[in-house]
Amino acid sequence: MAAIPAVEKSSLRGVGLALVSGPAGGAAAARGGKPSRNEKLKAESGHLRGTLKEELNDLSKSGFGKTSGDLLKFHGIYQEQNRDADAKSEANPAIFMLRGRISGGRMTPEQYLMYDKLATKYGHGSIRLTTRQTIQFHWITKGDLKPVFKGLNDVLSESKGACGDIVRNVTCVPNVFDDPFLKEVEKTARSISDHFRSTANAYNEIWLDGKQVNAEEEKETLYGEKYLPRKFKIGVTVEGNNAIDLMTNDMGIAATKGPDGKISGYHVYVGGGHGRSHNAPDTWAAQAQHLGWVERGKLMDVAEAVVKVQRDAGDRANRKHARMKYTVDDNGIDWIREQVENHCGFKMEPPGARRVQDWNVPKYHGWHTMPDGSLALGLHVMSGRIIDQQGSYLKSAIAKVVDKFKLSVELLPDQDIMLKNIPQAAKEEISNIFKENRVDLKPPAKVFERAMACVAFPTCSLAITESERYLPSLLPRMNTLLKKYGFKDEAPVLRVTGCPNGCARPYTAEIALVGQEPAKDTTGGSYQVYVGGAANGTRLAELLVEKWPAANMVPLMDKLFSAWKKNRTAGETFGDFTHRVPRSELNNMIGIIPDSMRLDTVSKRCGVTPGTEKE
Repeated sequence: MAAIPAVEKSSLRGVGLALVSGPAGGAAAARGGKPSRNEKLKAESGHLRGTLKEELNDLSKSGFGKTSGDLLKFHGIYQEQNRDADAKSEANPAIFMLRGRISGGRMTPEQYLMYDKLATKYGHGSIRLTTRQTIQFHWITKGDLKPVFKGLNDVLSESKGACGDIVRNVTCVPNVFDDPFLKEVEKTARSISDHFRSTANAYNEIWLDGKQVNAEEEKETLYGEKYLPRKFKIGVTVEGNNAIDLMTNDMGIAATKGPDGKISGYHVYVGGGHGRSHNAPDTWAAQAQHLGWVERGKLMDVAEAVVKVQRDAGDRANRKHARMKYTVDDNGIDWIREQVENHCGFKMEPPGARRVQDWNVPKYHGWHTMPDGSLALGLHVMSGRIIDQQGSYLKSAIAKVVDKFKLSVELLPDQDIMLKNIPQAAKEEISNIFKENRVDLKPPAKVFERAMACVAFPTCSLAITESERYLPSLLPRMNTLLKKYGFKDEAPVLRVTGCPNGCARPYTAEIALVGQEPAKDTTGGSYQVYVGGAANGTRLAELLVEKWPAANMVPLMDKLFSAWKKNRTAGETFGDFTHRVPRSELNNMIGIIPDSMRLDTVSKRCGVTPGTEKE
């Protein structure tokens, strides 16, 4: 690929950034900012080694130091603590979340059963499915980290690159019917995942006792010494299917089908991302923008070029401004395309040159018959938590059927799971196994189907309010309201997060609750409330009210659903209704938000309070 040529400052919009050639170029210096501490620690880490091995072997301390804690992320680990207990107590040691790198959520029976076994032994008996089609363990202790890594390695799985400033787990469109075309798309996702995998040997040395390599002689050809400015998320789908929320990715790729039934090329989108901060109008949620279309044999060139542009142009001084969406916003999508094309040595087909199919989100729950006559079973999992509790033994049931019938597994983008290749003759027995374990094969109601929540308390260090522990009590009350107004079969997509970072993809939901203030008593804290997103993920929601108490959430929803009932057009969804109606009119319709809290306009940027935008 050709190198990016030097760019005159006058040609750049917004920041006046001149690219510096080579891995991990000087974007911070070009902006006039001092590189953040993370840039220094990455550069001095010896390709992610640091003192991790030494600290791992020091079991006199339950955790790692701050610098090592940041490096752990590149190995798929977050250091946490039980926030239900006293943080300063010696009886509350460090614990760890470990996230697998599972391309497209595709797992063999042996892999799934190993994750189940490790969760039982080291993770408090819990498997946590994520919105990025992977699995997290929580509550792992320092001394148990290496056995977990070894177990994953034994089934050819890993957590390398699942977190950190690197290309993370690549998501992929579900393939419930084993469609040959979608099989090709799966191969694309897997190739991208492999292509952007770190080449450093630190993971093998630290966690698997592998042969040590001289870090000074080792090369990270793509990432360089400082890796990327921030995390980089990639999703792969087929045009028209938005189950993975394509536009929320730093780079989204949508395959197109040619006359021969095979992949003809790919639409490429860049600059999506949901992470933001409260009271920081320079941060916001964004949808990816259409970069263009490229024929199938040239996708990897374009994908690598996009990552390199972000590597060299992304902000390395301000980590809150370091995602791809800000690089796009600072410089413009046309400038990004120009740099990508200079890298590749060829032109992309520009947006608008060919029609993109309308986006939809298929249903994956329940029984499905595959072309070969075998079955697939999509299971709804509340907040992605697979666990045996409260008289329902979901974890045991899944493990039993996967083991007995050697079922392959697909982890779904809405924190659910698909069991595949089920023999027709086994349907009744499998149904009985779930029944015996008190597991309902159908979601309780439509509002449950695509509802999601992040982990939040008690393990996430960033949580402000409850999320996963709040959703199970909120959904039945929401369903009662929906039935009251005759909407039980038209329930909106609801998502809840305990902080503004957006792990449950809240900002494309029709209703989103984003944790804003911690609880001062037993009432549950307060949330930002967003409405007006699109059910198919193609539109961002808009801020309705800030600091709304959890204790008053149901009355607010009651008023919103009443307004929807009285004022919607024929067949209008809740998201479309709350997007169409001007905010001042909507506030008048619901009449529950005090004047001091009313926001009668909406910001052009999702997550920014009207009137605080900064250009």
